[in-house]
Amino acid sequence: MRKSLLKVSAPALLFAASLSAAPLALAQDAGESNDTTDTRRLDQITVTTQRTAQNQQDVPIAITTLSAETLVRTGTDNLEDLTAITPGLAGKNEGVSTSIYSIRGINSNSIGVGGENSVGVFVDDVFIGRQALSGIGFLDPERIEVIKGPQGTLFGRNSTAGAISIVSKKPGNEFEGEVRGQFSDLNSTELFGGVSIPIVEDKFSVRVAGLFRDRDGTWTDVVRQERVGDSELNAGRIAVNWNITDKLTADAFYSVWREETGGFSWTTTDPMLAGIGGSSVDPFDREIAHDAFGFEIRDADVAGLTLTYDINESVTLKSITSYTKLDDTGFTDLDASILPLFTLSQGPDSDLARTVPEVLADASPQETFGQEFRLNGATDKFEWLVGASYFGEEINDPRVFQFNDVLFLGGTPIEADAFFPGSPAFALCDATSDALLGIACNPAATESDLIQGDYESYAVYGDFRYFLTDALTATVGLRYSNDEKEFTYQTFITPSVSGALGGGAVVFPDTGGLPVTLKDDWSDIQPRFVLDYRWNEDLLTYVSVSKGFKSGGFDVSFNEADIPFDEESVWAYEVGVKSDFAQGRAVLNAAAYFNDYEGFQVQPIINGITQTVNIPTLDNYGFEVELLARPTDNLDLNYGLAYNEREF
Repeated sequence: MRKSLLKVSAPALLFAASLSAAPLALAQDAGESNDTTDTRRLDQITVTTQRTAQNQQDVPIAITTLSAETLVRTGTDNLEDLTAITPGLAGKNEGVSTSIYSIRGINSNSIGVGGENSVGVFVDDVFIGRQALSGIGFLDPERIEVIKGPQGTLFGRNSTAGAISIVSKKPGNEFEGEVRGQFSDLNSTELFGGVSIPIVEDKFSVRVAGLFRDRDGTWTDVVRQERVGDSELNAGRIAVNWNITDKLTADAFYSVWREETGGFSWTTTDPMLAGIGGSSVDPFDREIAHDAFGFEIRDADVAGLTLTYDINESVTLKSITSYTKLDDTGFTDLDASILPLFTLSQGPDSDLARTVPEVLADASPQETFGQEFRLNGATDKFEWLVGASYFGEEINDPRVFQFNDVLFLGGTPIEADAFFPGSPAFALCDATSDALLGIACNPAATESDLIQGDYESYAVYGDFRYFLTDALTATVGLRYSNDEKEFTYQTFITPSVSGALGGGAVVFPDTGGLPVTLKDDWSDIQPRFVLDYRWNEDLLTYVSVSKGFKSGGFDVSFNEADIPFDEESVWAYEVGVKSDFAQGRAVLNAAAYFNDYEGFQVQPIINGITQTVNIPTLDNYGFEVELLARPTDNLDLNYGLAYNEREF
C-alpha cells in the first residue's frame, strides 16, 4: 500500500498584513542579534537539540523552532495549532487526552496503557510519557523545537518519528511581567499572565504564570439543538532559579493543569443509526445525535528539578529529576448514535466506576518518575556528551463498558439446528432465546476492566563531535536502551447474551475477576553517524544515518494472543542544507530523507477499540523546504513545504 502527503505551511499569510514596530522573532536569546546595525537581519536561533546551546543553522538536523512571540501572534496554543506552521508536522486533538500527531507521516494512535508514542514530547528536558500530558508545555513557553526524523541517540525512547522539545520561560534578574487576553467567536476567551521577580539579585529569582481558557463547542447536537464539545482550562506554573554558588545552579518548576471538555465529538457513519437520530453520515459537517453527552476531565501535575554544576571551564555535569501525576476521567458514547448501544466510562472518579467492584474504583492515578545525568565537555577540536537515564511509570486505567443486548441483538434470526440437532429457529432476545441460552438479554450489561502497567526504562548514551578541519565535522553517537514492562488486566462482567456468545466478555478476555499479568523486556543499540561541511559562514550541508527504537508492549484485544506486540525499529538516512542569504535577511533550509522501518506499530480499530499490531516493513521518504525572510523591518515571512510518501 502507498500513501502520499503534500503539505504547504504558510503562516505568513496569517499575520503578514498586521505590521507592527516589533518584528516577529522566530527564536532568540534575550538581546541577541546577528547585527545590530541592520534590523532586517533575522534573529539568531539558539536551540539545544544536541543537548548543548547552538545556533540552529549549525545543527545538522532538520529543525523548526518557534519563539513565544511567534506562538502568540499566530494563535498557537496547542499541538494541533502547531501543525499549521510547521512543515512535516501533522496532527489533531480528539478530546482532552488524545493528541494524535505525526512527524514526516509517522504517528501513533495508541492512547492506552500499553501503547507508546512515536513522537517524543519533552518539557524542560522532562519526558512526557503519555499523550494526555502533551499539551502542558504550552503554559508558558519560551520556544518550541520540532526535531524531525528518528532521534534515538539524543532523545531516546519513543522518538522514532522525531521529538518536540518545549523550553519554558525562566525567571530573570529583572522584574518583568506580561498580561494578554484573547476573545473570539464561539464565546472563546483566553487570559494569560506571567511575572518574573528577582528575590536576591543575581542569586535567586521566581517566575509565576497562569492561564485560563474557555471555549464553546464547535459541534451541534441536532436533537437538543445545542453546541457540544466545550472546554475550560485552568493552569498554573511556578519556576525558580537559584545560583547556589558560582559553579552550581538549580532550576525547578511545578505545573498544575486542569481541563474539562465535552469529550469526543464524533458521528456514526451507519446510515440507519444516523437516520434515527436525524444526523447525517458526513463526518465533516460537525453535527451529531448522541443519546448522552460525553465529558472528559484531566488533572495533571508536573515537576522538575535541574542541577547544573560547572566542573571546570570546559566540563559541565547536569542532573534532571522529574515527576508527573495524571488523573483522567471521562465518558464516551462509543456508538456515536442516538441509541443507548455502547458507552465507555473511564477513570477512577467516573460516576459509573463507583458502582463497580472496589478494586476498580480505588485505582490510583498515573505516575512517572525520571532521573537523568549528563556530562558535557569541549576542547578546540572535540565536543562530547555522555549520559545515563532512568524512567519509571505506573499506570492504572479503570474502564467500564456498558452495552444494550436488546438493541444490539434483539430480533436477530437464528436458524433451526444452529445450537444442536433439532433446536428450533428463533430470534435472539425472545422467550425461546432466553430458554435455550439460559440467560435473558440484558439492556444494561457491563464489562468492567482494570488495566495496569508497571514500566521501567534504562539507557546509557554518548554523542561525540570531532572537527576534522575548519569546515568538516564528524559526529558519532550511540545509545543503549532497555525497557521492562509488566501489564496486568482483570475483567468483571455482568451476565449478558453478548458476553455469552463472545465467550464471556466483550472487550477483554474474561478473567473471572482475577488479575492476569504479562511481562516482557526489550533492548536495543541505536547509533548515529553525521558528516557536516560548512562551505562558508552562510552555507552548511550534512548527511546522516541513525537508528530509532520503540519497545514492544501490550494493548487492548479480545484475543489474549493479540495483546502483546513487538518492538519497532527504524534506520534513517538524511541529507540536508542550511543557508543564509540576502545579507542575513533570509534563511532557506531543506532536507530529504528515507526511513526504513521494521515492525512498524499501527493501531487499527477493531470492534470499536484501537489495537496495536506490527507491520513487518514500511518505507517512509520525502523532503521538506522552509523559507524565512524579513523583507522589511516590520514584516516576517515564513513558508514551508513538505512532501511525504509511505509504502508498506
